[in-house]
Amino acid sequence: MQDGPRRLAQLKEEVCSAAGPAAEALGKIRSRADIAIPALVEATTREYIDDDAILAIAQFGTEAEAAVPRILGMLKKGGNKWRTAEAFGKLGSATIPYLLNALDDPDPVVSMVASRSLGELAHPGMEADVGVTTSAHDQEER
Repeated sequence: MQDGPRRLAQLKEEVCSAAGPAAEALGKIRSRADIAIPALVEATTREYIDDDAILAIAQFGTEAEAAVPRILGMLKKGGNKWRTAEAFGKLGSATIPYLLNALDDPDPVVSMVASRSLGELAHPGMEADVGVTTSAHDQEER
């Protein structure tokens, strides 16, 4: 993780133009999870880089499953629900209760992304095409 220490330092900078790309890079590097994940979880509290940090955490997959309760706690304070639902599709079975609840979210984007994420958990590696296909019954009603 030769680039890691520099990216960790950038993640803590107040300038979002450095912190956001740093979060993204840490997710792509995916090494030293013991250091990177806690730093990324902390970054989810910062406005303007929270989405980047959540997506970077997701890149660690089930290795970051322990971060789920902390992310959920931060989400209750007003985080990006659909971005979290997207990331949770990569974090393992600990996210299923949240994703099931998100299916009933009043925001249709959140419920659609939660559905897609549940599909990813059930069938890793397969892209879900939620909301694009319709059943034959739906076609008949049109």
